[in-house]
Amino acid sequence: MKAGLIAFMLLISFASEIHFAEVRSCSGWKLNRLPKVKEWINLYSEKYEGVEVKFKGGDPRIIFLNENKEPVTHEINISDMDAYQIHSLIIEKGLKWKGEVEFPVYKTEDL
Repeated sequence: MKAGLIAFMLLISFASEIHFAEVRSCSGWKLNRLPKVKEWINLYSEKYEGVEVKFKGGDPRIIFLNENKEPVTHEINISDMDAYQIHSLIIEKGLKWKGEVEFPVYKTEDL
């Protein structure tokens, strides 16, 4: 019981350390083969406080950063996620949606 409480407290303090997110992805052929991730990058990535996209080689991934822009989490591969799943991950980590309207609740495959 005590160990569970300690783990919960660490999780809460860990989440409060997150101030930014950096999405890293190639800009070319790999991203073009992942239409769900490409949709999120093109349509929604700029609508969060503290989220930045950097086009670097490799699979699309996200890393959460503290106020000094130092990594707080390991890189999370987002290649298999749709736009709503990426949105949910970012909101779960405590970053804010600044879009004019609520995030669309549909999933890409519903289009």
